[in-house]
Amino acid sequence: AIMSLAPASAASTDSTPLLSSTKATASAAGSVEAVKLLLENGANPHFKDIWRDTPRTIAEKRGHPNVAKLLPEDTSKIQAAPR
Repeated sequence: AIMSLAPASAASTDSTPLLSSTKATASAAGSVEAVKLLLENGANPHFKDIWRDTPRTIAEKRGHPNVAKLLPEDTSKIQAAPR
């Protein structure tokens, strides 16, 4: 089963499954596949965490170019996490 891609709790945790995947598992084998799966199932790659980082910037900061290149650079539609 696939976990919810836009959990109601996202606002309270300042995270989404895609943000969590790029933060916690970007270095794990198969993380590229996990990110692909999340994107294919509607994960929002433009969501920012409370530090204003997107999944792409997190992957770039952590040295994971294979994950970063899957995520868009366009920031025009970014949705910031509520505080």
